[in-house]
Amino acid sequence: MPAVEEERDMSMVIAKDSKCREEERVEDVAILFQDGNLLVGGEIVLEGVQNGIHGGKETPRFSSTRATSCSMLLDLSAEASQAQHEHSLGRLHVQRWMSNSRYKLWWMMPAWGCRGSDVPPETQMLVCELHQIGKYVVFLPMIDSGNEFRSSLLGAKEKGREQEVMLRVESNCEIIAAQEIAGVLLVSASTSPFEAISAAVRHASAYLGTFCTRDQKVVPPSVDLFGWCTWDAFYSSVDAQGIELGIASLEKGNCPAKCLIIDDGWQSTAADRMPRSFTRKNYLLHLYLAVVNLFWTLWAFAIAGWYLIFVHFSRKGSISMRIWEYMVNNFIGNWIKMEMDKRCDFTKRLTSPLANQKFRSCDAAGNSGLADLVATVKGKYDVKYVYCWHAMTGYWGGVCPNSKDMASFGAQLKKTKHYPGVEEVEPFTNWDAFKLAGVGVIPPDRISDFYMCLHDGLKKAGVDGVKVDVQALVGALGYGLGGGPQLTYAYHKALEKSVARHFPGNHLINCMCHSNENLFRYAETNVVRASDDFYPKDRASHTVHIVNVVYNSFFLGEIAVPDWDMFHSQHEAGCLHAAARAIGGCSVYVSDKPGQHDFDLLSKLVLPDGRILRAKLPGRPTRDCLFHDVQRDGKTALKVWNLNAVTGVVGAFNVQGVFYNRFIRKHVFQWRRAENVTAHISPTDIEQLESPTGRFACYQFNGGFCGLLGADSKVRIELGPKDWELVHFSPVWQVNAAIVSPIGLVNMLNSGGSICKVEEKSGCFSIVLQGSGRFLCYCDSIPSSCILTQYGAQDSTYSIHLKHKVLDGDLLELFVPAIDGSLTHQLHLHF
Repeated sequence: MPAVEEERDMSMVIAKDSKCREEERVEDVAILFQDGNLLVGGEIVLEGVQNGIHGGKETPRFSSTRATSCSMLLDLSAEASQAQHEHSLGRLHVQRWMSNSRYKLWWMMPAWGCRGSDVPPETQMLVCELHQIGKYVVFLPMIDSGNEFRSSLLGAKEKGREQEVMLRVESNCEIIAAQEIAGVLLVSASTSPFEAISAAVRHASAYLGTFCTRDQKVVPPSVDLFGWCTWDAFYSSVDAQGIELGIASLEKGNCPAKCLIIDDGWQSTAADRMPRSFTRKNYLLHLYLAVVNLFWTLWAFAIAGWYLIFVHFSRKGSISMRIWEYMVNNFIGNWIKMEMDKRCDFTKRLTSPLANQKFRSCDAAGNSGLADLVATVKGKYDVKYVYCWHAMTGYWGGVCPNSKDMASFGAQLKKTKHYPGVEEVEPFTNWDAFKLAGVGVIPPDRISDFYMCLHDGLKKAGVDGVKVDVQALVGALGYGLGGGPQLTYAYHKALEKSVARHFPGNHLINCMCHSNENLFRYAETNVVRASDDFYPKDRASHTVHIVNVVYNSFFLGEIAVPDWDMFHSQHEAGCLHAAARAIGGCSVYVSDKPGQHDFDLLSKLVLPDGRILRAKLPGRPTRDCLFHDVQRDGKTALKVWNLNAVTGVVGAFNVQGVFYNRFIRKHVFQWRRAENVTAHISPTDIEQLESPTGRFACYQFNGGFCGLLGADSKVRIELGPKDWELVHFSPVWQVNAAIVSPIGLVNMLNSGGSICKVEEKSGCFSIVLQGSGRFLCYCDSIPSSCILTQYGAQDSTYSIHLKHKVLDGDLLELFVPAIDGSLTHQLHLHF
């Protein structure tokens, strides 16, 4: 009895001590708003916040074994009711920050700094490292509780306000105005930057109720399969014959595409007809065109040349840009629109929900219907999922209001009205196709009918999902329809409702969508494109693309599974992009032209049955490079961490020397030759990786085995320009007297991703693995036998005694055979 009492007393002491430590941890990152200042853990982070911004609802605190977080919502009380408010958040006092900010209408990219005034316009996430070591704060601009206003951050530009950050709150519709707006900014603080952003997004989800976090939603099974997209291979000239050629060529190389994305080019579209006075029936116009035809080319070249030299790369508000806007609005706007009609698809509108003639029915040219094509690729090539592309507005220019098949949806032609921040970062949105030609916009009460109609036809053709582009455009069309945030919300509700009905399994890829009025609407869908396109011909963009997907995934990865876009396997940057995607936790798909593949590279990504070894989490920058400009500081390697089911991995990339210049809006080379960099890589770079013994086996994909490391040990790697390395860490187990650490299939880029599960029982170490090839495992004692059996079957159809070889460094080498009908095995090592 006394022993029990003593035990109870001790447990009470432990519980009390644990509670005290928890209270101390919470106090370390407690958020307080008082006297116009925002404090985190007693440290002033925002000083001199303008009257009208005040502390609102404090969200529930979250605590884990790794970090504690606190969050608070800020509200706005303005002096007058307005459609747009701009308030100062005061002077920002932090060590350094990283932002995710829009640099195009469609996309975000990272920026780094320490001054408040350097925060770019249209910043939608700002993570800061405080002066107190080990403390971080995230500022997350919100959609208000009424779904009518969206917020963003930007730096103050006036002289003398170098540390000041501004909050912009807007509806993009003059009649949607308010004086009191609740929940305009969410602040979250933690001892971990990853916990800070996770807590911020979780609390935003709970507060708004309009979206769910990634881990709360179904992941479509297509992301675990290798895919092929038609875009770069054919662009909008895609047809059924070309698609079958592409699928067949990958099949022949033993890298079968199991997911097909039919991109832009399958829909029925047309440009607006010219007014009667502009048709060739008008004799005077016909004569005029004949007369000026000799001078037309020279005129076009002169205008285009002047624009490229003096306008395109100039800053908003410059004299040349003001002259150009005046010319567009008063003289050359119609001419530009006519040229766009001839040269691009952005002025075209959807005329029918049915596929165009290339995909509608069999004809003399041999083109087959969409349903026939889908049946062929599924039946002949065992493609599991077929997606079709469409714009959120139907097509780039919306739907055609006068089309017989579209008239019932009540579309109206509207010209875009962008948020001021969008015009700041991308001034030519004031004279693009959407501004000059307008967009056929379906009203919110009819948009559900439209999606149901469009998706019903795709479903009947056997299509499994959709990739929905052009999402960020909707906010610019909301004036007169409830405002940008409200119209976007209506469109997303209708879209997700239709996808749930027609494409079970959550088969929707969200794209061109990096506005928070889109991102905070993903209630069910769980895939989001993480950056601008991979541009195969723009050499300066290839490393920038990798930087963007990694740093954007810090934020986007909390909302959905990031999609890092297609790439080309037979390309100068193919290996670099393949290595990044191997550890990105994203889908892997290419857009190679038929017959133009690097199968040696693809075989390191794709299993023979079309599966990929996808890591568990979104690939994100490690803590020690999160706040470094890995493109321009000349010394920092980009490090990306991720977890597999058993192991962890860190990718190191030299992406120095190239960046996107926000002022001239172009990818540029900083130096003639990029610098070499040194990466220091440790198991602690992987936030959630643990080992039962506290040690890890370390293996480099290019450099080979590095031995056993303690948790705090580091590996030094030298990287030349565009060089990369993938460093795998596997926990170490004690099995009887043996030390064991499985590394995985080292013929695959994500070697550790081949290991699904491990179990130690009665001197037998069992490894569940997928794939085939060269398997390495650290063993300081030689196992008595290595037996491979079928996994998941009560009676295995095979039991193979594998020959093994001991390499230098106590590495056990085995070759796992490819067995028909089974690519998931169980390897039993007996000691």
